[in-house]
Amino acid sequence: MKVFGIGLNKTGTKSLAKALTILGYRDSLALDWELRYTKSENRWELTKFWSENNLDPIISLAKTKNNFEDWPWPLVYKDMYQEFDDAKFILTIRKSPEVWYNSLCKHAKTISDNKFEKLIYGYYMPHDFKKEHIDFYNNHNKSVIDFFNKNAPEKLLVMCFEEGDGWEKLCGFLNQKTNNSEFPHVNDSNSQELIYNKYLIKMVRFYRSLRNRSK
Repeated sequence: MKVFGIGLNKTGTKSLAKALTILGYRDSLALDWELRYTKSENRWELTKFWSENNLDPIISLAKTKNNFEDWPWPLVYKDMYQEFDDAKFILTIRKSPEVWYNSLCKHAKTISDNKFEKLIYGYYMPHDFKKEHIDFYNNHNKSVIDFFNKNAPEKLLVMCFEEGDGWEKLCGFLNQKTNNSEFPHVNDSNSQELIYNKYLIKMVRFYRSLRNRSK
């Protein structure tokens, strides 16, 4: 059985990916660095295929794995529903649209390349476009819920980790025995890895600025 995480970024997608790997869904793209992917598995390449309405490479990859989060999967959930009869879908959300937007703004400051944001949301940075981003978030969640309510409500689970959703809800949905370990929370803003990445990105931006000045 395939499980697609179809929540937008900054809704706990990596936490979901980690939880699913603990439950045995080992093939997760969301837990690997982008540079480790082959071209056919690269999240950016896949998302560009979506933007070009070329779904064949995305479907081909989906046939080889069983645990999917992050881009481009929230954008192709209808196609995955049509392609895989036994698939289940998990919509991760935040406790409010404003919390999601603030998290997105914070995240945008820590990455050196905002190409995903431009391609998907229409803007490189979200900071001056609050209404547009919140509308995108609300419309996406509503579209997902409406689609599955109409077609297969039993195939969709909505989870909000901030509201306490965890193993009991996830395992019940997947017909698995409840896990007794602590539910994973990945990308904690206080984690040493994220702090290191932020400093690394700042260094990259600094050296890029020096290089541009020397031209």
